[in-house]
Amino acid sequence: MRQRAATFRRITERDDPEKLAAIAAQYQVLLTEALAIARRKAEKKPRLIRDILATGTAEGLGGGRDAKYAVVTYRAQKYKRTWLSLIAWQYLRDSTAAGWADSMIETVEANVRMTQTDAWPRLPVRVSGTGNAPRTSGKSVSGRMAKADGRPAVEAWLDRVKPELRPLVRRIDRLILKAMPQVVCAVKWGVPFYGLPGQGWVAGVNSFKAHVKLVLFAGSALKPVPPQGKRKNSIDYHSKEELDEKQLKAWLRQAKNLPGWGRVS
Repeated sequence: MRQRAATFRRITERDDPEKLAAIAAQYQVLLTEALAIARRKAEKKPRLIRDILATGTAEGLGGGRDAKYAVVTYRAQKYKRTWLSLIAWQYLRDSTAAGWADSMIETVEANVRMTQTDAWPRLPVRVSGTGNAPRTSGKSVSGRMAKADGRPAVEAWLDRVKPELRPLVRRIDRLILKAMPQVVCAVKWGVPFYGLPGQGWVAGVNSFKAHVKLVLFAGSALKPVPPQGKRKNSIDYHSKEELDEKQLKAWLRQAKNLPGWGRVS
């Protein structure tokens, strides 16, 4: 199943609600069957992987939102985390449950690695949701979470952040939007990215057990240099009170005028 960067197609007044419900039910059955296959295939995997796969649930229509995508949710009790995979409907057409099972296993494995190392993906190894995705050089812990363009995907991610960290991550999100009115939003490897057309990805945000990590891809080109990360390109915030909005606004003003990472169309 070859999947390019997904754009969630919006639900409009022209869509027949009964038809949408039927399609959502069809895709929910497909993904539920894929989860069952993934659990059987993972019988020889570590218990942690099997336990997380056992919690997997599928929704055919992204929680009743206004865009056409399905959601697969996993709960990692050990880490007190919830992971979700957003899958645009167009990539479920003509697909098979067996075809999605391997992707589900790899999603869980990748997210376990990311959580255990508290790491941020450097360069992509696989493009989300693909069976034979292109590879790049560099070590990565990126997962096969479904890629999706647009605010609906980011809003869905924000809604799943732990309640105690949600005000912090939403404030960071709003500051980024305000600093870059022309920003392009996407969920890549399971987390929000923010970029500018022709310039690249400027920032990314991730939520961990007790903190939020903001990555500014301009890294050491910023002044002052961000304090965390091997590339000095990240800042960890543990509460909204820790957020120095004046400094973050200054970094964002610089970052939007510097080369970003990757390509944004």
